[in-house]
Amino acid sequence: SRTSPTNIGLSLLANLSAYDLGYLSAGKMLERTQLTFTTMGDLKKFRGHLYNWYDTHTLEPLPPLYVSSVDSGNLAGHLLTLSGGLNELKDAPIYTPVIFSGLLDTVRVMKRYTVKNAAIAQLEKDLDESPQTLQGALTLLQWVKQQTDSIGTSLADNNNEVQSWIQTLKKNIEDHIEELLHLAPWLHIYQPTPHEDLDGNLDEVISQIKELDNGLTLREVSQLDETICPLIEITLMRLSNLKNPSAKEHIISYLNLWLSNLHKAVSHASRRIQMIRTLIDQSESFANMDFAFLYSTSKKLFVIGYNVT
Repeated sequence: SRTSPTNIGLSLLANLSAYDLGYLSAGKMLERTQLTFTTMGDLKKFRGHLYNWYDTHTLEPLPPLYVSSVDSGNLAGHLLTLSGGLNELKDAPIYTPVIFSGLLDTVRVMKRYTVKNAAIAQLEKDLDESPQTLQGALTLLQWVKQQTDSIGTSLADNNNEVQSWIQTLKKNIEDHIEELLHLAPWLHIYQPTPHEDLDGNLDEVISQIKELDNGLTLREVSQLDETICPLIEITLMRLSNLKNPSAKEHIISYLNLWLSNLHKAVSHASRRIQMIRTLIDQSESFANMDFAFLYSTSKKLFVIGYNVT
């Protein structure tokens, strides 16, 4: 029922580490960071320092009111480390195969609490092959979700430990699916690709659309309205020259669907980048504590802390 600056800093870095290891999506990591910063903003402070202990229910500092040089130093270091990690997200791929390593770890933990199970063994085997493309990743995630639901039903009578890990696995899979579809909403498109060789511009558009499946960074997604979107818009204007009415209708529908989803991706990615920038600013602001009063000029050392009470 209490927490300290060190605990808060470590929880922030735990979320960042969970993302790095594939246990948590970037979106969820940022959401947790934002919620923590909101709460940190509400906590009473002294010269920018958090007090040594807080009640986690009331958010009030616990007596005696004390600023710890060690705790504040830990938190400042954690926040500056977090800031660097957040900054890297802007140029990080929106999909990395490490998410399947994270899911595989969860399956292997779950496996310890069950007797030999062919479905779990197959799930472990499936997750050991990490796809390199966005569509391949989504397809595997959806397949793994179906298998996990089936395993959960078949093991419904097992102990609570097994059910807890099954629920954790399902939650993690859903998190990664939601993240992929949020930043690459075009993965929802199931319309057949138009025949090539109908128009030079169309061929180039189709080529670039196919290339998207190899993955993009968050910044690249935010810039799609400057790269592929103008090319699609030009192609749509040139389609008036196409003689085949049936083909023309299909191509216009196909390109407009892609354009809509690409604009949606740009919007999501741009908001994500702005969120990252805000969190970096907050992280560095929280780390900007006044350490001068904790420094002994005579001993040329920091004191252990300061009793505010």
